[in-house]
Amino acid sequence: MLAYSSIGHAGYLLVAVSSGSPMGAAALLFYIFAYTLMTVGAFAILSVAGRDGEHTVLIDSFAGLASKRPGLALAMTIFMMSLLGFPGTLGFIGKWYILSAAIAAELNVLAVLLVVGSVISAGYYLPVVMAMYMKPATVERAHESTNLIGAARWVVTSTAILLILFGVWPNKLLDMARDSAGSESPVQSAAVAAMDR
Repeated sequence: MLAYSSIGHAGYLLVAVSSGSPMGAAALLFYIFAYTLMTVGAFAILSVAGRDGEHTVLIDSFAGLASKRPGLALAMTIFMMSLLGFPGTLGFIGKWYILSAAIAAELNVLAVLLVVGSVISAGYYLPVVMAMYMKPATVERAHESTNLIGAARWVVTSTAILLILFGVWPNKLLDMARDSAGSESPVQSAAVAAMDR
């Protein structure tokens, strides 16, 4: 599911590229950073989610994780919500920035498709969260071996914290992306676009 969802996220990146503007370039850099944090954290949890060496992890493999490993369930929820673009996460800010770049470049059809794609993506991110919190574990000893140790624990913790921190206070990261791309702020770009009409 995460592998196929990367196709959708590549589409978001292409929307930023299609804008052909410094703002689009800044949105691209910003979203690449956000997407890297989201996927690294999610795949770190997937690496330990299999039972007894099982390599195929299904959505039902997460059933009951919240009751057995609440910290891991919380981190995975943050990753799924950020991938979905839920407000308060870095994924939301990244999608908003790309949407702003598309609107400023008058790519209205792409902007609408981006929003529709985000709504549709709820159908494959939310079931993971529902399984963790609303379904009982499939077996009594489920998730006993689901433990993060060493560097993996540090990676999951730090990426989850960064996704929330930058999701609530994104200004510094937005400034860095704009400086790297030589872009102006989304508000400034929208104002310039309105004056040009």
